[in-house]
Amino acid sequence: MIRLVALYCFCSVAAASVVGQTNSTDPLSYFFDGKYGQVEVGGRFVGAEFHRSRPLPSRISFYYPVANSIDVSTDYWKREDSQPMVVGVQVNGGAKHWLGKVPWAYTLSPHKVKFESEEAGVKYVMSYEFCLNEPAMVFSLKIKNISGKPAVISAYTHLRLVLRTCQTFARKDSALTEFDASNNAVIAYFDDLDTQQATCFVQNVGATPTQWTTSSDELAVSDSGSSTWTQSATKLQGKTFTAGRKGIPVAVFVYEQSLQSNDSLEVVQVIGSCRKAEVQEKVNHLRTSWRNEIAGYDGFVRQKAQKDALFTTGDAWFDRSAVWAHAILATNAHYLEGHIVPMPCPAEYNFFFTHDVLMTNLAAVNFDLPRVKKDLLYVASHAKDGIIPHAYYWRDDGFKTEYCTPDNWNHLWFVLLSASYLRHSMDDSTATVLYPLVKKSLEEILKQKKADNLMYAFRPDWWDIGHVEGPRSYITILTIRALRDYVFM
Repeated sequence: MIRLVALYCFCSVAAASVVGQTNSTDPLSYFFDGKYGQVEVGGRFVGAEFHRSRPLPSRISFYYPVANSIDVSTDYWKREDSQPMVVGVQVNGGAKHWLGKVPWAYTLSPHKVKFESEEAGVKYVMSYEFCLNEPAMVFSLKIKNISGKPAVISAYTHLRLVLRTCQTFARKDSALTEFDASNNAVIAYFDDLDTQQATCFVQNVGATPTQWTTSSDELAVSDSGSSTWTQSATKLQGKTFTAGRKGIPVAVFVYEQSLQSNDSLEVVQVIGSCRKAEVQEKVNHLRTSWRNEIAGYDGFVRQKAQKDALFTTGDAWFDRSAVWAHAILATNAHYLEGHIVPMPCPAEYNFFFTHDVLMTNLAAVNFDLPRVKKDLLYVASHAKDGIIPHAYYWRDDGFKTEYCTPDNWNHLWFVLLSASYLRHSMDDSTATVLYPLVKKSLEEILKQKKADNLMYAFRPDWWDIGHVEGPRSYITILTIRALRDYVFM
C-alpha cells in the first residue's frame, strides 16, 4: 500500500542512520552500507528490485505495453535467488570473476540508486535510472582504474530475457532475436498473447561492445547468475534466433579497454519493453535522448517532492521525511492501459488497487486536489452498474476488473474520500459525477448490517486475515463515519 510504503521508507532511513549518513545537500539521497537492505526503485514504465544490498536486480518490472517482468525466481519468499542480470570482469588478463554477488554500499533515492565497491586497484559503480516518457531504464557500469598504473579491462554483462506474465506468473523463455548493429542493441520478440506480444531490448549507448550473443545455450547461462564466460577463452559467436527458429534469449556483451590511471570504462545500457511495431523507433530515439529522459524524470520527481512539501517545521528529520514521502508518491505511479496511475510500490506489484489510491488520497486531499480528483474519476471510470472496482490489471488475454463485493471496505473509503474531496475543493461538479457511485457503495455495504445493528464481513477488514463471517467492529465504525459523510454530501 502506498502509505505503508512511504512509512517503510522512513523506517529504512532511520535504521540506515546507524551505519550510513544523509547527504545534507540533497534531501532525496541517502547513503547506506548496512549490507542487508532490500531496494526498490522505479519509474513510470520500468521498476527494479534488489535484495541483500546486491547491486544487480533480482527483478525488472515492465509496465508497457502490459505488465511483464524479468524474474527467474520460483518462490516469492526466496526472491533473492533470482539472478537474471550478471556482471563479470577480468583485469590485466587475470582470472575472470563475477561482480555484485555480495552486498555493496549504495546511495538510494526514491527514483534511482547507485551502488559502489572497490577491489584490487579498481573502483566499480553500478547505477539505475529511469526514463520520463520512454518505456526504459538506464543501467550504468563504471569501471575506474585507481591502481596508479595502466590496466587492461575486460567486462562482461548478461541479462536473461525471460519474461513472467502478470498475475499468472507464467514463464516465457522462447523468442526470436536480432542484433541491431547501428544501435548496438539486442532485441527479443515474444509472440505470446499473454505478454501482449511484448518486445524487449538492451541497447548500448556508452562503451561499444566488442563481442555479443543472444543465445543462452552458447554460454550455458543459468537462472542462478552464472555462465561459462569465466572458464572460456572462446570469442562469442554472435548468434541470433531468426526465421521462425526460437531460442532462449539473453543479451550478452563483452567490452574491452586499456585504461590509464584514473581512466574509466563506462558501459551504459538502455533496457526496455515495447510493442514490436515500435521497437525500431524506440531504440533510434533513445540512442540520443536517454540523458534527457533520465534528467527529465529526476526533475519531475524533485519538483513534486519540493512543491508538495508546502511548509517546514524546522525539525530536519521530519522535514526530510515529508520531502521523501512526496517523492515516493510521485514514483509510485505506473503505466496501465494508456494512463499513469498510482501503484503500491516501485517494482514489486504490477496492478492497480483501488484501496491504495483511496487510503493515500485521504492524506493527499490536504495538499494535492488535482491528484485526488483525477484518481477518483479514474476509479469511477472503471465502475460497472454503479459498483466501484477493487482491482484492475492485465492478465493473460486482456485487462481484468475485480469489483467490490458488499463487504469490501473500499466502498467505505470511497465514500469518505469523495466527501473529503468535496469539503476541501467545493467542486460540486465532480461530486455530482461521484454521487451515484457513493450512494451505490453505501447501499452495498449496508447489506452487511444484521439484526444486531453491527456490520458483518467475511474477513476482519476485507484483507487476507481470517475467513469467517462475523460482526466486525472495524467495518461498523467506518460505516458510521461513512453515513455521516453521505449526509454531508
